[in-house]
Amino acid sequence: MRLENEAIEAYIKNDSTNTYLNSGKGFKYTYIKKDTINTYTPNFGDQILYTYSVSDLNNNLIYSTNEIGNKTYFIDQKAEIIEGFRQGLKMIKAGEEIKFIFPSQLAYGYSGDRKKIGINTPIICTVNLKELKPKQN
Repeated sequence: MRLENEAIEAYIKNDSTNTYLNSGKGFKYTYIKKDTINTYTPNFGDQILYTYSVSDLNNNLIYSTNEIGNKTYFIDQKAEIIEGFRQGLKMIKAGEEIKFIFPSQLAYGYSGDRKKIGINTPIICTVNLKELKPKQN
């Protein structure tokens, strides 16, 4: 855990073009594209359509946006997504793009994804929120 945190801090220090914020939920993030006008962020039951890519802390691409494709998620509903996404997707507005740095415990943890992401590996996910549909009451 300590080594992961040190590696994340070193990554942030070396990425001087971006300003990283602390989420308060255990991960760091920076805006690639920020909407300063729209104020609506996803709430319980809202449907979102998003894309993302996954890289390691050396900026090696693990999964491209094309490999992953479009993803749909209903906020705080049952879905097979990592804990970092459960929290991070609530912060992003339609049209925004955010780079999240998730420590392994908010990503794939001690098991990895059993494909390309190893055990206890922090990851960088660059997420673009394509569409947000508020829950219909």
